[in-house]
Amino acid sequence: MGLSTSAIEVEAEAVAHIVAARFGLRGGSAAYLSGYVKNGAVPAAVSLDHIAKVAGRIEQMAQGLLPPPRTRPRTRPARRSARA
Repeated sequence: MGLSTSAIEVEAEAVAHIVAARFGLRGGSAAYLSGYVKNGAVPAAVSLDHIAKVAGRIEQMAQGLLPPPRTRPRTRPARRSARA
């Protein structure tokens, strides 16, 4: 995607802030985000649509409306034989 570190931080922290607020939790996200906002402008590469979609999906998972994400099966390393 090629996002800058500040854009990644803003998107991730904005999602955390939205989800926490909707579940009645308070945190330091607003203060943290204010450090990335210059003159009231969000960094250009930040996608507000992406933030809203990700926050919505996390909320749905938390409410049990979506199944948990699929994980890859773990692979075990091959066992070594006792013979030398």
